[in-house]
Amino acid sequence: MQFQEAYSKYYDLLNQAKPYKKEIEFIYKWACKPETIFDIGAGTASYWKYYPKNTILFGIDKSEDMVKQSCGRVSWLDITLGTLPWPPFDCATALFDVMNYIPLHDWWRNIPLKSGGYFIFDLWHKEKVDAEGFKTTIKRIEDVTRIVKPLGYDGKKVRLEVWIGCGKKEHTEIHEMYVYSFDDIKRFCGKDFEIVDTRPGKNWQMWMKLRRL
Repeated sequence: MQFQEAYSKYYDLLNQAKPYKKEIEFIYKWACKPETIFDIGAGTASYWKYYPKNTILFGIDKSEDMVKQSCGRVSWLDITLGTLPWPPFDCATALFDVMNYIPLHDWWRNIPLKSGGYFIFDLWHKEKVDAEGFKTTIKRIEDVTRIVKPLGYDGKKVRLEVWIGCGKKEHTEIHEMYVYSFDDIKRFCGKDFEIVDTRPGKNWQMWMKLRRL
C-alpha cells in the first residue's frame, strides 16, 4: 500500500512532534559519520535537514504522492524492482517504519552500498507487538484528525484502516504492515550482510545496524 495524496499531504504535520533531530544525530554517529547516504522510503525527506550540510543524500520512495511532497528531493522508485544503477554509498537507511511496509526482502543484495558500509533501519519489535497487540489510535493536530484502526493481525501481517479528516474532507486508506522477528532479519541478511548492533527505541521501535560483507 502506497501513501495516497491525502495522507501524504498531512504526513509532516501529523509527525511534527517526532524527535527527528535526535534520531538523525544518533543514526549519523552510529553509522560512523558517512559522507554519502542512500535513503530507502525517504517520503518527504523533511528530516534530511538534521544531517550535516556536507552529507550527500539520495532518496527513493514508491509513493508518487509522497515524492511530490518532497519538492524534488526524492526520486520515485520501488526498491524491490531489482539492481539499482548507482555507485555504492557509504551508508543505506530505511527509517521510521519503512521496513514494516515491505512484504518481501530478497532485494537487500541490490542495495548500492560499499563493502563494509552500514545498512541502518528501525522496525517493530515483534515480541512487544505480540504482547501488547494493536489498538485504535487517534491523533489531532490543528484541524487535522487521524484515526488508525486495526482490522486484523495474524502474527505476521496487520491490516490498518487509516482515516484522515480535515474540515469537511475525509479520506480512508488501508495499510498492510509486516512484523518481523530477529530470526527473520538474520534470514534476510543471507550472505550479504551481518548484524553488528541493535538498540531499543521508543515503544515498539528497534534499531538495527547491519554491515555489508
